[in-house]
Order: sequence, then C-alpha cells, then structure tokens
Amino acid sequence: ISGGQRKHVNIGLELVAEPTVLFLDEPTTGLDSTSALATIFSLSRMCHLGMTSIMAIHQPRYSLFTLFDTVLLLGKGGRTVYLGSARGAEEYFEGRGFERPAQENPADWLMDVISGEVPNAKIKEFQPGMLTQIWLDHKGEAARNGVDLHAQRGRPMEHSDDYAVLAHKLDEEWNQIDQDGDDAMGANELAALFARCARIAPGSEVLSDMMERMAGAGAAMVSKSEFLTYLCNLHGDIAKDAASHV
Repeated sequence: ISGGQRKHVNIGLELVAEPTVLFLDEPTTGLDSTSALATIFSLSRMCHLGMTSIMAIHQPRYSLFTLFDTVLLLGKGGRTVYLGSARGAEEYFEGRGFERPAQENPADWLMDVISGEVPNAKIKEFQPGMLTQIWLDHKGEAARNGVDLHAQRGRPMEHSDDYAVLAHKLDEEWNQIDQDGDDAMGANELAALFARCARIAPGSEVLSDMMERMAGAGAAMVSKSEFLTYLCNLHGDIAKDAASHV
C-alpha cells in the first residue's frame, strides 16, 4: 500500500479504540492536497461526535487550515504567539501591523510572520521574540473586556470541498473501469463501477433511472462530470423524493 493509505490505516486503528482525545503527528504529510482535506474533514466530523483531536500539521493549504476550531502557533523557544480560532489568526496578526500579500497562502504567511520574515508597519525594529509579549498583552486585554478568543469555530465543509474530495475518490475507481479513457460509461460499465464501490450492482431499472437523472432522458452514456455532479446533489434528490411521497 502507499504511504498515504498506510497513514489512513494507522488513523483508523486508533479510532477503533474510540478515544476521547486523539493525538496525531502531521497526519497530512505525504498526502496530496485533496486527500489531506478529506482526512482533516473526517477527523472534524469525529470531533463533532465528542472526540477531541490534537495534531501538529505541516504547511496546510488555507482551506484546510480554516477547518480547525483552535490553532496554537509557537514562536522561538516554543513560546505561544497565538492561541485561538484558525479563522481569527490572520485578522489578529494584521491588526498588529503585519501585511499579507494578496496572493500568498495565509497559513504560509503566518509561519513567515513568526520566523521574522515579515516586516511590521507599527514596530520599526521588530524582532520575532516580541510576538510572545504582544500575545500576552492581547490575551490580558481580552480577559479584561470579557472577549472569548475561542468563540469562533472552524468553518463547515463547503460544496466546493465536497466536490474536490468526491472527484479525487471517483478518479481512483473510475479509471479502473473506464479502460478506453474516454471519461464516459455505458450501463454495463456503471453497473461494474457500483459493484466495485458499493459491493452491489443496481438492477437494470434502477440503473436506467439513475442514468436519466445524470445525463437526461434516453441517455446511453454518462460522463464523469455528470456522475460527479449527481453524487454532489444526491442529498437534494433524496430530499425531493421523500417530500413527493409525503
């Protein structure tokens, strides 16, 4: 198995024990960006069921970074320079005189700020060691004013995230069935795809109905994009079907 699959197995083995607190050391290292996003989102869902997940993470993309409810940023000497919501970190440092270039990944920019690579517009002779005291001053002021630094939660998974994760997973299975590589499947190929993914093949009537929903009436072929769009919107179709029978 690949390194990414081995990492997923290791995480799964830990989850079998139903831990109250799960510690992870760089669970996304070695994974592509979409696999990393899927991994963190799955762990986020587990946290909503009552588990606490604590991890060190290396160079996350921003859409992944903002899924965290709380982040701890450490400066030189392992001293705290920020402890609060992921979505509030950028605003905090910008409010203290640091400016992020428009095209730069905020998560990478935060690391540059902590290492002293970003100049400070408010402090002429800024040194990264000052960040600890700046944080302590901010923390004390927040306490005096009754401000909860952890009130903002991580962002929910969005439609674009769902689409990216599904597209990545679908590619792995689709390419095993679509041997001619034309990114389209007929009824027999679709039945094989369902059998491979769900361990059961739908009947001809069900398959015909699904192909009609994906590609329109009388469709003989379904493209990968049509199949993916159908999967992303499946919860809406189910809701409509349920409503029509009430």
